[in-house]
Amino acid sequence: MFRRARPAFLAAAILPAIGGLLGLYRLVAVHPNPFSVFHPILDVVIVPLAISLWRGATRK
Repeated sequence: MFRRARPAFLAAAILPAIGGLLGLYRLVAVHPNPFSVFHPILDVVIVPLAISLWRGATRK
């Protein structure tokens, strides 16, 4: 199941990073509200985890 997981982990790092940047832009410039803070915080957790999984998948 996880033999070809490397591209998935890379996508799991890149896509939330893009979403986090857009979320920060929305928070600062477009429509600041308390709920908009949750998404960038969640992305700060997801992106390093996905990068560590991606790096671990490249070593095997």
